Amino acid sequence: MGINQETKNFMEELNSKKEADKKEKHRIELLIGILGILTIIVFVLVVAFLNIIVDHGNEKAEDSIIIAQKEREVKQLLSALESKDNKINELETQIESFKALILDTEDVLKDEEEKNKKLVEDNKTLLDETSSFNEKLNEVKERLDKYEKYDYAMFSQWDNTKRNDLNYDYIAELEDLLAYKPVDDIDFYLSWILIESDGKANAKNPNSTAKGFGQFLDGTSKSVYNTYLLDKYQIDWYPNIVIDHPDIALDMMVEYVNYLYIECSRSVPTMIDCYRGLHDSAYIAQFEKNLAKSGKTIAIINNKAEEKYQSLLTAVG
Repeated sequence: MGINQETKNFMEELNSKKEADKKEKHRIELLIGILGILTIIVFVLVVAFLNIIVDHGNEKAEDSIIIAQKEREVKQLLSALESKDNKINELETQIESFKALILDTEDVLKDEEEKNKKLVEDNKTLLDETSSFNEKLNEVKERLDKYEKYDYAMFSQWDNTKRNDLNYDYIAELEDLLAYKPVDDIDFYLSWILIESDGKANAKNPNSTAKGFGQFLDGTSKSVYNTYLLDKYQIDWYPNIVIDHPDIALDMMVEYVNYLYIECSRSVPTMIDCYRGLHDSAYIAQFEKNLAKSGKTIAIINNKAEEKYQSLLTAVG
């Protein structure tokens, strides 16, 4: 009974120890499970943390890449801006050059304009000078023509080596005076002047008051001048007016000859006699001789005067 109790106690103690060991084992297993769970949790947390760090690192890396890319883009933009600034500076430089060129061109154009103005003025001056020269040249040619045509009247009828006072100006004036006169042949008047005064403007007849180219007597001179020429010349008549003014003497002769032509039946031979106050055959012969130098006769002059008279009548009518 005693052994059994001891065995029983031992068994109980052994069971109790087993139970305790079992509980301790269970507690240890529980602790191990908890520790495993905690380990797993820690591991998960560590992994998560690491993932966060990695992700953050990746983000930082991506951000760095993006930043680097942005920096490159900014650098590219800055480089592009700098390039554009350089181009702008180049363009501004070119613009300034163009402005300077334009100013230079304007100056050149102004200079050219001034030169053109000067050239135009010079051309105008040259044209005027040329025109004046041509006028003078034409006048010289006209003078030469008249000298060649009327040289016989510019020398004494008695000595063809001696010049008288008839010249180009008097001959040209005589032509103008005859434009609207029936007796309009200049050779006729020049031949008559040679007979009357030998072409001397200051010729005087020692036996009368006759003087000048046409040898007008004072009475005739005064009457013709006051009737036909006073209003034209506005000079009061005086005895030597035909000597002091040879042009008036020529004008007076033209007016008087054409007056006598009408008064003397429009006959040139009769008109010559009326001018002289008598018929003088020697005078007429000398007249014909002088006219022959120009290839004309009194009869030719007479016919020509009648034709001109009729044409003037027609024009007036």
